[in-house]
Amino acid sequence: MQFNNKNIITFVVLAGYCGGSCAVYSSAINRKANQIGYNFIYQSSAVVAAKEKPSLSDAFKAFLNNDKSMQKIKKINKEGTSETTLEVTALEEDIAAKLDQKKYELEGAYNSCLPKQIGLGVAVGGGLAAVVLAVKRKRHSRANIVIAGGGALAGLVGGVGLFMMAGEKGRLEKHIKQVQVMKKDWDAFFVVSEQK
Repeated sequence: MQFNNKNIITFVVLAGYCGGSCAVYSSAINRKANQIGYNFIYQSSAVVAAKEKPSLSDAFKAFLNNDKSMQKIKKINKEGTSETTLEVTALEEDIAAKLDQKKYELEGAYNSCLPKQIGLGVAVGGGLAAVVLAVKRKRHSRANIVIAGGGALAGLVGGVGLFMMAGEKGRLEKHIKQVQVMKKDWDAFFVVSEQK
């Protein structure tokens, strides 16, 4: 076994970052796990929505099929004779779990959009009602002006918020679909077909 200060420090930092729950890989497999996380799993929905061609899932599939290290990992998985096989299996399970977790988080964010939309809709409705009430009074008193101004502001803020929420829901929906495709491609990457 060979140790040097750089590897020890790297291991300590990564173990601390993962809270001790990460699979322990060889440095090459660990770099691939970090690369997959950084480039594909931990992307924001805004970044994913902005990517048109290739989409995040298309780029992920190309990475699986073209990256030399991933092809070696696939070969190790297929042959199943190396001591590294356990590390490859740990990588497979760890990334699959991270993709599932990302999908769960995105679905939670998507589902939380509905209550926000209802609240913004109430702000729009209440604002418009206040404006209508002030206009129907036909008196230009200070109170009516304040009610109309407050109602207009609430309606405007609520309307802008609803517009932004529609965009957020669209981004989250697109991201969820991309993660689902990536998970499917990840699982397929590790399928070993039996030859007879």
